[in-house]
Amino acid sequence: MTARINRRRFFASTGAAASLALLVDTMIPVKPASAASLFVRRNVGGMNAYDPVITSYRKAIKAMGELPTSDPRSWTYQAAIHATFTTPIQTAWDTRQHGNYFFWSWHRMYLYWFERICRRMCCDDCSPGTAQVS
Repeated sequence: MTARINRRRFFASTGAAASLALLVDTMIPVKPASAASLFVRRNVGGMNAYDPVITSYRKAIKAMGELPTSDPRSWTYQAAIHATFTTPIQTAWDTRQHGNYFFWSWHRMYLYWFERICRRMCCDDCSPGTAQVS
């Protein structure tokens, strides 16, 4: 992973990611985290198709799929953030980081926002893929 990234590409990617973070944050208000509101992902390997976590995730994906492509919470928009050949490019689309030192941090941020969107879109007390820590 020693591929070089130039300064222009770095600032374009981080600027797009920051813009999306601000946009999503205004659309999905979240209370400040406390120890009682932390979530830990459950191991999906031990779940069956009717587990409440899988059911909630299925509901979230269905709700995301019903949103217009231009909505940052939509399934299509979220997929296009990672990679797309669709034009015209929207804010934050195709900003993934592969083959460089930003790979882990970029993907961690991507999953963080995706999981927040899923929690809101499932409209359940049980958040998809997570268990509340108390």
